[in-house]
Amino acid sequence: MKPKQAIEKVAAFIKWLAFDKKLHYFAGLIIAGVLTNFLPVLIAVAIAVAVGIQKKSTTA
Repeated sequence: MKPKQAIEKVAAFIKWLAFDKKLHYFAGLIIAGVLTNFLPVLIAVAIAVAVGIQKKSTTA
């Protein structure tokens, strides 16, 4: 697969996602990005995932 084809597939997938899902993804990126300034990357990502799981379980 050529890079241009890969980019087109990723763009199509992103368009397919609901707006709410995009917001959750970017919120997780922001949380992990901020925490990586203070914690190791794996711990920061784990915290971001835990926050996402907690958010989902409280709104269901």
